Amino acid sequence: MLNEQQRNTLHLICETLVSQTPPDGRDTNGNSSQKLGETEGAIAENHASRYRVVNAIERRLITLSQRERRDFVRVLNGLERPLACKILTGNWRPFSKLAHLERERALRNLANSRNPGLRRFFQAIKRVTLFLCYAAHPQDLIEPNGHENPTWSEIGYQGTNDQRASHANLPVLLLKNAQRLSCDFLVIGSGAGGSVAACNLASAGKDVLVVEKGEYCDGVALGTSEFDGNRKLFEKFGSFSSRDLGTIILSGSTVGGGTTVNWMSCLELPADIRQHWEYEFGLPLHAGSQFGECISDVRLKLSVNSEHSYHNRQNQLLLDGARSLAYKTELIERNAVGCGDCGFCGYGCRSGAKQDARRTYLKDAVDRGARIVANCEVVQLVTRDKNVKFARAITKGSYGEYPIEIDCNAVVLAGGAIQSAAILLRSGFTNPNIGRYLHLHPTTAIASRFPDPVRAWHGAPQTVVCTEFSNLDRRGYGCRLEVAPMHPGFGAMALAWESSRQHKDLMRHFANLANIIIITRDRNSGRVTHKNNRTSVDYRLSRFDSQHLMRGVHGACEIHRAAEADLILGPHQTPIIFRPGDDFGRFLETITRAGTASNRISLFSAHQMSTCRIARTPADGVFDPTGRSFDYQNLYVADASAFPTSVGVNPMLTVMGLSHFLSKNWT
Repeated sequence: MLNEQQRNTLHLICETLVSQTPPDGRDTNGNSSQKLGETEGAIAENHASRYRVVNAIERRLITLSQRERRDFVRVLNGLERPLACKILTGNWRPFSKLAHLERERALRNLANSRNPGLRRFFQAIKRVTLFLCYAAHPQDLIEPNGHENPTWSEIGYQGTNDQRASHANLPVLLLKNAQRLSCDFLVIGSGAGGSVAACNLASAGKDVLVVEKGEYCDGVALGTSEFDGNRKLFEKFGSFSSRDLGTIILSGSTVGGGTTVNWMSCLELPADIRQHWEYEFGLPLHAGSQFGECISDVRLKLSVNSEHSYHNRQNQLLLDGARSLAYKTELIERNAVGCGDCGFCGYGCRSGAKQDARRTYLKDAVDRGARIVANCEVVQLVTRDKNVKFARAITKGSYGEYPIEIDCNAVVLAGGAIQSAAILLRSGFTNPNIGRYLHLHPTTAIASRFPDPVRAWHGAPQTVVCTEFSNLDRRGYGCRLEVAPMHPGFGAMALAWESSRQHKDLMRHFANLANIIIITRDRNSGRVTHKNNRTSVDYRLSRFDSQHLMRGVHGACEIHRAAEADLILGPHQTPIIFRPGDDFGRFLETITRAGTASNRISLFSAHQMSTCRIARTPADGVFDPTGRSFDYQNLYVADASAFPTSVGVNPMLTVMGLSHFLSKNWT
């Protein structure tokens, strides 16, 4: 879809982001550059062209709206026109005529522009380029096989070193032709909420059909690389973002949903939020209610415990640093049994240690007669007389694409907060609350470097949470500090870029980097919309939530400093660095002044909530406190879209407990 000139400009941008650095300290154009570290080796020789990045970006452009594609191409064209190039980058000469260091300066101007569209353009290219250059092997772009990236040996990184291949043994169906199916209950989505609802309904003797838009991956099929894991298990290859690209949205799209790819953090819904939901929204979740029993049932089913985990290096650093500052911490229990702590939990558990939905509730549902269909996306619910009569779906796979119709007596919506809202919007449902109140737990990260290896990709991902800043407004809003497993692709994409050499120097020390993520309980919300056959997320960090995020950023920096990091890197696109001996107060002030504007700070979300929320009345929500639709008698909800507000903690236990609490009464 790009012409030759546009492709050439895009190629030069990608090559500028990751350019080959010869050992003599000069770039491929002969320009000298400040030597930040050793320049020999696979990282120095790494460059974007070998990964067919331009082709990958072109494939992403096809998924954009016509307006978004037009805006992207307009910037590419502008970079080759003197007047536009001067406005965009500060240089009169076309981008293709610039020397390498001048191109780097031009990209920095785009990255830090006052124009949000230019920052968005830069991030769209930066993320794909850096991810592929450190997560993929050139051959993976032709035939994904989990080959080792050329830089891994220098980093000291491997894919999963757990070669066991335990199977969940789910008899998942793949529909290879047009069909009409029928069931009592159609459960849309196989993740935390859908799996529990399916199990309860099948246990009650109902004919249950679970439909999952993602594929079924198990055992060796889970793969051994970030590239393969993102391709198979996440929505849009793990690159799904808000419309402005300001927030990367990580959403599992596979059988088992988020339970297959999450980090197994089992935290319960805080008591004050349970009380708020009951008082404001009518959900009877108070202490002593059946909800507490449901949480206990879920904990037992998932084998939630702290015995099968140990603190890896970066969890220990978080714990030690927080304790030295007298900050409150808690241990995180996990749904793992016999865990080898390979660190690859975010891309599915090959060994079977993770007690995810596939090995617990979905297995029990199948044992009780439920059927599971994978690679099948529900696109519309067809209604008549205040009831859902049937669903239209499309099955997709290497065997082709076919229409499927599913007759049902009732529907359980459990596709996740974004997809559940999209289904209702595509179906023409008119409740104005559909898609509103979207909460994302906006999250950023503070990376730091230590003198000795941390290997943030290895070991149990999350075993400690710092709760010191969880109640900053005295009403339950604030942030929690945890760590995230950091693999090279996602790490490269998230780290600040100022020049090819500066970024490569960070990646050269990747094994010594640790991170602390700041998970913000957002009070203000965004929205899911569906127009022109596209689902979009509109989300901007409010001033209220931004202040809480920034306090967590300061706290994370304080913890890294207390843990004796020899370098702390701020969360912004422009590197803001602290080293021992620097003025720490000034460092924090610089971070604060840099702000939280879209695409200036790295934000992501692993928790999406509240787009089809439960409330007392249809004026405030989409479903009533029993989980039934206000508008359709046989439509129910069982996922995080039902949450009345954000929860501030990793939500898996809350989703499963709420689904159990609601669905056991639907028969």
